[in-house]
Amino acid sequence: MSRKQKIGALCLALCLALFCSACGAPQSQAGEVQMSASLTAAPTEAEETPQTSAVPSQAQTAQPTQKQEKNEKENGGAKATQAQKTQPKATQQPQQPTKIKVTVKVDCATAAAKNEGIRKQYGSGGVIASKTIELEKGATVYDALKKVCPDAKEQGGYVYKIGQLSEQDMGKLSGWMYSINGTYVQVGCKQKTLSDGDVVRWRYTCDGGADIGGAA
Repeated sequence: MSRKQKIGALCLALCLALFCSACGAPQSQAGEVQMSASLTAAPTEAEETPQTSAVPSQAQTAQPTQKQEKNEKENGGAKATQAQKTQPKATQQPQQPTKIKVTVKVDCATAAAKNEGIRKQYGSGGVIASKTIELEKGATVYDALKKVCPDAKEQGGYVYKIGQLSEQDMGKLSGWMYSINGTYVQVGCKQKTLSDGDVVRWRYTCDGGADIGGAA
C-alpha cells in the first residue's frame, strides 16, 4: 500500500474514533477498531516487495547442461582431430623402376685391320655403333642390339650379321661375339636379360674369338 493510502486509512480510523467518542463509546473499543483497521488495511513492507525465489528456473538449470554438452562435443572433436594428426602416416613403398639404361658398343676392328674396304667404311677402329640407350626392364641383349643396329640379323638367338659383316666373311672362324661388362657370355642373345648400367660389347672375330680375348 502506498503512503497516501496509509494516511487515508489513519484519517478514517481517527474519524471513527471521534465519532465513537461523540456517541459515548469507550475509547478502548475505538482503539481496538483503529488497530484492527490499521492491521487490515496496511500491508507490511515484506508483502509489498515480491520475493525472489532462491530455486533457479528450469531454463537456468538447463543452460549449463547445454553448454556442458557443447563443450564435450567440441572437446571430443578436438581430441579426434588431434588423434588423426598424431596418427603416423602409412609409409609409401618406393616405386620400382620400369626402365633401365645400358650402353651398347659394336666394332669390327679385327676385320678393318685386314680389309681395306671395311676400314674405309668404318674407319681404322671399325666402330659401327656406340650408344647409351633406355630399355624396358627385362629387355634382352638382342633388344639392345636391334635398337642400336636395326639391320642386325639373327637365327635361333645367334647373330650372324651386323652392318655389312656376316659370319665367315673373313674366314671360317669369323663371326660376331658379345660380352657384358667385359665378360663373354655363351648364351643366346635373346635369352640373356640386361640390368641397369650394363655395358654390352659386340665384336667381330676373325679367329674364333682368339683375336678379341673371347676364345673358349
